[in-house]
Amino acid sequence: MKSNQTLYPATVVALRDLTPTVREFEIQPAAGTAASWQ
Repeated sequence: MKSNQTLYPATVVALRDLTPTVREFEIQPAAGTAASWQ
C-alpha cells in the first residue's frame, strides 16, 4: 500500500526523557490545530 506523505510546519514545545532509551517529543502545529487524518 502506498501512502502520500504530507508535511506541515510545526514547533517542538517539549522534550522529555521517559527512560534511558525512550525520549518523548511534543510538537505543536504552526497553524495552532492539528490537520484532519483523512
